[in-house]
Amino acid sequence: MSTAFQVFQQVPLAFFGNDQKKPLDLYVKCIRKILKDENLMQIPPPGTLPSIPAAPLEILAMSFDGLTSFFRDGSFNQENAPDGYKLINEFRPNSSKEFSRFTTPKEKLLLKALQIYAGFTLGLIAWEKKNRATTAKRYQETLELAATYPPWNNVDLQSKYLDRWAMNCVQQVKDNLAVIIRNDTINAQRAQQAHGSQDGNFRRDVVQARNTRVDAFGDISVDDTISIATDSCGSCGKREVKLSRCSKCKKVAYCGRDCQTADWKSHKAACHAPTS
Repeated sequence: MSTAFQVFQQVPLAFFGNDQKKPLDLYVKCIRKILKDENLMQIPPPGTLPSIPAAPLEILAMSFDGLTSFFRDGSFNQENAPDGYKLINEFRPNSSKEFSRFTTPKEKLLLKALQIYAGFTLGLIAWEKKNRATTAKRYQETLELAATYPPWNNVDLQSKYLDRWAMNCVQQVKDNLAVIIRNDTINAQRAQQAHGSQDGNFRRDVVQARNTRVDAFGDISVDDTISIATDSCGSCGKREVKLSRCSKCKKVAYCGRDCQTADWKSHKAACHAPTS
């Protein structure tokens, strides 16, 4: 039986074949083999591959980067590459999947990096499906995981390999989520000014707003509505992926107890339990 590295070495040649999915399948096979019974931290033998400062050295991470790249650029999706999607989803932050073989500090850090890339990739997959709320949720999950290892929360140009790879991904997720929140704020304000409503205060609210999208292939589409991806605090206006709503009326969300307390005087008169 071939080793994981031998499978990995077949990938470059597979790109020149007629089966466009072959490289993806080889990445899946390589990853599964390592996860099953090989050294999780193994790197290629000296001299076999060039080392790139912004890329990981571990075969497992290199294979995962290759696998997720097919989904990040829109080449494949859940429907036409279900095995690849399933593997990525197993690494999703907050997934119930257990990886008991990752036991040492370095192995656990490698696992965290893979989970960060999985969250980023799943966010992009949801984006291609025009599911902005799920995209924002996946990004938030990813950033919460990244926060458990502070060195990855700021890009250090002196860092190399796995650290730099993870840092770059975390920064991209931060940037993407910031754009979503900024656009939610703008679109909700425009809708409320035009219609005098509270539309856009909650995630998954659909508001009237011209929305121009560019997909992974560069195709442009224009919609007249947009689904809001974040909640807006009823007191300070801060937007986050998911805020707690007033436990009584469920009509206002707050980013914390302080904001809810500060808003109570103005909210009290309108706070009524919903009737069935």
